[in-house]
Amino acid sequence: MKAFKDTAKTNTPLLSSWAYRVLRPIIRLLRSAGVSQAQMIECIQQAAEEHSADTVCGRLGSDTRRDAIAALSEVTAAWARSSEWTDGTGRPRELPLRADDPKGFAALVRDTEPELSPEAALAQLKSLDIVCLVRNDESVRLLTPVIIHRALDAALEDLRRFAETLEHNLFRSRNTAARMQAVASRLWLDPARYEDFAKSIRRTGESFLESADDALGAYLTHQRDRGTQFGVGVFVFCDSASEERETTR
Repeated sequence: MKAFKDTAKTNTPLLSSWAYRVLRPIIRLLRSAGVSQAQMIECIQQAAEEHSADTVCGRLGSDTRRDAIAALSEVTAAWARSSEWTDGTGRPRELPLRADDPKGFAALVRDTEPELSPEAALAQLKSLDIVCLVRNDESVRLLTPVIIHRALDAALEDLRRFAETLEHNLFRSRNTAARMQAVASRLWLDPARYEDFAKSIRRTGESFLESADDALGAYLTHQRDRGTQFGVGVFVFCDSASEERETTR
């Protein structure tokens, strides 16, 4: 299946490319704050030593894997919003898994992303907890149209994008619009209540991301070779008390 093949090897040039893309905007921000190259190298060495015992929990791939996730997002978006794949109430229908069913999952994939294999697409969506099998595994149900990819490369892409947003807002020219960068947080919060807060944000955040996904659908272009990727991200953070004391000294 073309969209899921990732021929990139875990080699030095590939890893260097990933490291540079993530670190470049962060280094620029640190340099602008007066941190020297020697100090940055010292901090990198210190952090590397602190985490030297960490196990490798994934493999960085090429842009092919990112494109595959983007293709899956097109499938779930059509499933959730197209009248052809939703019921009378506007909710995504449970789709039969028979390959020859014109109203089944395979037909959805072929109609939305012809290069995808329905079998591989189903396996990938199941692994991401986006769908589940129902009716004795004869049909499939969409749980959420929003794909949250947990792979290492996706996490590093999110880190790069956030760092580039900070970089853009700090170094932009007067004639360039700022990118949205907003934070809601308070001091002296009960750490035992963090999970309650996180659960609340998961509920409201998913609703917000679904609305954002609807809006993004209006900007699609059929000229894919000239297209780009933009969007919005939501994350929850929790600073430890020791970290707060260190940064306020």
